[in-house]
Amino acid sequence: MIDPPSSLPRVFWRLREVMTERGVPSVAALRRLLKNHYPFISEVQLGRVVNHVPERMNMALLIALCHALECTPSDLLHWGTCVPASPNDKPTRAHKPAREPSMEDIARLKGPAFTVFTSERKENAS
Repeated sequence: MIDPPSSLPRVFWRLREVMTERGVPSVAALRRLLKNHYPFISEVQLGRVVNHVPERMNMALLIALCHALECTPSDLLHWGTCVPASPNDKPTRAHKPAREPSMEDIARLKGPAFTVFTSERKENAS
């Protein structure tokens, strides 16, 4: 499957997020919820639907997912140019780039793994 250019809207599959919001912890638990609405899907097939954006969607399965999770198709599909924010997301914080350690920083480290090697040679006194 070819990804569209980033400026074009995309469809984001939010089934895993909706499962988390509804307290459904696993594919097996989702399959148990689906048994009355869509009993003929295997756990392996359902795992593919949960973990990957489906290229095609069976309408009966989409309706069954909505019934089982008490949601609408618009909860499962997000149309946009960026990934939607999840209610569990925490704001990101910009990190400062790490600075290079100075020779003093290295000298404070202890142990054989932190031996400082320099390019200067010690002259042998003979």
